[in-house]
Amino acid sequence: MPQLVRLVCTTVFCTWLGRALLASAAVAIVSFPATAGLAVGAWTVVPSRNPSGGGQNVLNAVAAVSASDAWAVGQGQFLSLTEHWNGTAWSIVPSPNLPTMTTLKGVAAIASNDVWAVGDNGGQGITMHWNGSGWGTVPNPATGYTYINAISATSSNDVWAVGSSGNSYRSLVLHWNGTNWSQMPAPSPDSTQNLLFGVKVLATNNVWAVGQAGISTFILHWNGLKWSRVNSPNLAAPGGYTEINTLRSVAGAGANDLWAVGDTGASTFALHWNGSSWSVVQTPNGPSPWNMLTGVATVNSTDVWSVGFSYSEIDTCGEGCYQDIPGTLIEHWDGTSWTVVSAPATGVSSLAGLAVSGGQHGLGSRQRERTDPGGAELCTVANSTLARGHFHTGPSPEPVQGEVIVDERVPEKSGMPS
Repeated sequence: MPQLVRLVCTTVFCTWLGRALLASAAVAIVSFPATAGLAVGAWTVVPSRNPSGGGQNVLNAVAAVSASDAWAVGQGQFLSLTEHWNGTAWSIVPSPNLPTMTTLKGVAAIASNDVWAVGDNGGQGITMHWNGSGWGTVPNPATGYTYINAISATSSNDVWAVGSSGNSYRSLVLHWNGTNWSQMPAPSPDSTQNLLFGVKVLATNNVWAVGQAGISTFILHWNGLKWSRVNSPNLAAPGGYTEINTLRSVAGAGANDLWAVGDTGASTFALHWNGSSWSVVQTPNGPSPWNMLTGVATVNSTDVWSVGFSYSEIDTCGEGCYQDIPGTLIEHWDGTSWTVVSAPATGVSSLAGLAVSGGQHGLGSRQRERTDPGGAELCTVANSTLARGHFHTGPSPEPVQGEVIVDERVPEKSGMPS
């Protein structure tokens, strides 16, 4: 029985037909079935729901317990938005409404009654928990100007969340021990910004976090005792000019086989860990001039998926009113090379997250043993109603069914938290 992979986007959820992958774009899903290790089939859109009232609805991350139990989180009408997949349809599940604008950016699914979501509420990092019957906020020690961008877990008493804190954007690393959250010391090598966007827990003594320090890639590792920075390569622009290098997501098939993806300048960017060092692996770009990878998920060493977007800048008024017009971007690693995989036309949309059920979960979901040798289920999410001055295609659909929304994660200042 093929499993599914889910993606998150801002316009529609996409499903891969050939293996079972799922991607989301504005409030809809994409699903994909395939033969193990082979990227055959096609992504299709699966409807998801928008809160009533129109306006901005964005899904930023997705995680799955099983093919019939998955979660996507983001923002709807400037409030926290959580949606659940029961194997048949997506539905909105009520979540705490905090006093100011709330955005959920990461989700980790440990069990049907044990799911975590993280984000920020008016510049204050928040942690939410699902106990099987309802969502509730859980206090964390992050104070002041903080952003929590990603979360990952292996068990109920070993959960990690990462982000940045303070006006100088210092590294923020939080740990849940089953009883409470604690803030862990972590390197902040740059004086201007240290931003963590992705985290992957492999074991209690093997955790990775990725992001950007200054204008360079930033990778941290937890060995069970402390966090330390690990050397990571950067790419220079043609002519030797300095380029901004950012890592936005990390996933792995094992301790000696991990991937981190993001962007360098206007191009996609991927690093691979072989157990001793990180190295650059060439990735293709989409059809437009500006490209970014925002999520990665691993089924096995020869079956890895990454999602993001490829966008152009268009002068909408003829007088320098430039808007970013993104389109979905899906890429696949077959053990030899990365290639672009055809994605369904969903209008103006981008993919923000990716998860696998029945295998290893991407974007903050726990690592699970594969139960079906025929494949894994993938899911992704994205957004078509773009935020922060980006192109807007019109009012979001009514809550019957619409396009799934994924945050394109193009910060106003490169690498800055949204």
